[in-house]
Amino acid sequence: MCGTNYVYGDVWFHRPTASYIHIGHTCSDKYALLADRTDYELRAGRAREGAVRAAIAASRAEERTAYLAEHPGLAEALATDHHIVRDIAQRFTEYGQLTDRQLALVLKISNDVAHPPPEDKHVPAPRPDGRMTFTGRVLSLKSYESQYGTQMKLCVRVEAGEGCWLAWGTCPASILADAAGRVRGALVEITAALLPGREEHFALLKRPAGRVLEPGPERA
Repeated sequence: MCGTNYVYGDVWFHRPTASYIHIGHTCSDKYALLADRTDYELRAGRAREGAVRAAIAASRAEERTAYLAEHPGLAEALATDHHIVRDIAQRFTEYGQLTDRQLALVLKISNDVAHPPPEDKHVPAPRPDGRMTFTGRVLSLKSYESQYGTQMKLCVRVEAGEGCWLAWGTCPASILADAAGRVRGALVEITAALLPGREEHFALLKRPAGRVLEPGPERA
């Protein structure tokens, strides 16, 4: 229209001559005929963003396919109905790969779900008149707040003939020291008086003393 080079602006359709006229944004604005570009720019921006997202999704899909091919059985493991596996599977969908620890955890949980360990058969806990000594495996170790401060409580599984019974109470300081941070899973020897628990296979430890026969496994 004004003789300068057209860079960007509007394209107008002239009805009398059925022709198109390219008008730069400066001239269009000067004649108060500049079209509203907001909707066009929004649509164009969405299209560009959609193309980028599609490209990223395609790249992630290729990464997932290659990663699954490198790890046979992982696809089936990720389909395990477990809340931790579902969370990791979602992250795998987003990032296309797993850390070594995530991979090991998914495979372990999948195997545990597919091959659950047999349930323990409980037998009545002994009810000695005085103190007794027994050997068992530490199932758990937790801290509890009380009027005496923080106390560490442990639960021990004791094999007894055709089943097992459980003992719970304060963890002896000697066991904490001997295990050096590896109390869970440790094989321990405990001497204590046993009080009845709420269930017949459960006993409460009173004034326990003990030692570690075999530390628990190393923890990652």
